[in-house]
Amino acid sequence: MTDKPSSIEAQDTIGYRINLLARLMAQALKTHTGDAGVLPGQYPLLAALWRTDGLTQKELVERVRIEQSTIAHTLKRMQRDGLIDRQPCPTDGRLVRHWLTDRGRAVQPMVKSGIQAVNDQAVATLSDKEVTKLVATLDTMIANLEPDAAGVGSPHLETT
Repeated sequence: MTDKPSSIEAQDTIGYRINLLARLMAQALKTHTGDAGVLPGQYPLLAALWRTDGLTQKELVERVRIEQSTIAHTLKRMQRDGLIDRQPCPTDGRLVRHWLTDRGRAVQPMVKSGIQAVNDQAVATLSDKEVTKLVATLDTMIANLEPDAAGVGSPHLETT
């Protein structure tokens, strides 16, 4: 075996393909849910709040595994867009809780329907067995990289 550097092209890597798939899915979601006025980066936070309303920023970071600075920016935009309200925690004034507004709750059916439609489209030509294997493989890959993501959040991804 030689020690020559790999000549693999970026577009041939798993990471490139996963990133491309994520971008294509985000574009499709935007098309399916455009009337809701929700951006793809807001979906994970909405999903977490639909499951448990009134979370702190730290709790959201742990649940959705997105960096704190990104979440802070997204939460500000969500508040500006009327999806959430921020309120001080009544038992600990140092904490701020994020609550869904009526609008934040009202977009749930449209957003969830759009997510389902895009997921269905993405796996349309795969068998149930292939989809199950794909999900298991992705979960394994995520677990393989978990130690590298230490400090980003909990080992459990928030899903819709």
